[in-house]
Amino acid sequence: MDNAITHTMKDGYHVYQVGGDVDFYDLFTRFRDGSLAGKQLTNAARERDVYLLEDGGRRFVLKWDHGGWGFGGEGRLERFFWRFVRGPYYSRLLRRVDRAWHNGCHAMQRVFMVAERRTAHYPHEAVVLLEYIEGREIGAEWPDYTEGVATCIQSLHANGLAVCDVNEHNFLVTADGIRAIDLVCRGNPRLDRMKDVVRAKRIFGIELPVRGVLDTLVHRGLTLFQDYRSRYVARKRARRELTREKKFRGGR
Repeated sequence: MDNAITHTMKDGYHVYQVGGDVDFYDLFTRFRDGSLAGKQLTNAARERDVYLLEDGGRRFVLKWDHGGWGFGGEGRLERFFWRFVRGPYYSRLLRRVDRAWHNGCHAMQRVFMVAERRTAHYPHEAVVLLEYIEGREIGAEWPDYTEGVATCIQSLHANGLAVCDVNEHNFLVTADGIRAIDLVCRGNPRLDRMKDVVRAKRIFGIELPVRGVLDTLVHRGLTLFQDYRSRYVARKRARRELTREKKFRGGR
């Protein structure tokens, strides 16, 4: 089997596919044309549709990102800025995940195909075909899986990957152990890794090692920022509750 990643132009998309005997872009076109059924899955992002596809007994997850030309499709200036500066990121993620997979790191969800529509350097639409993983979210049972989550994150970091949104929904319990889903590849790799370290501590109480002067500085900066943000959110919530209580008392 050829493991090389191919890059072609199809229907105005830059199409990247991992090597093998499956034309993953054909799955997308058949789904888009209505000849392949898909079940829509719940998703928090307004700019993205997520579907479960099944073809020949094999399941896939399809993410269709309609970011457009706005601020990331959600009115967020930082997303527009990063898309404009960093350029296509899903194709970078595919390369990194494929390289890590063939290096023996199987702690993440595989990426099989990315189709990006872009103007110059700016990606404004992306289709991502991912591996469907049989498993369940760790959810409220996360205290039983902290060791597995820590091992998973460290394996990803050792292979140049990061979750960047560590929470109980982005780790699945599978027959092969804990695996991460919904990885990102948008920002600086060092910053993404340190985001994982900070959130692993805050969400799961997991202490991950921080090595090197630069990692230590970034980690401390992120920790201070998160502390400030938590206090700001708490004060904002308290003011909102106080205003609601005053309105309630005044209306009686």
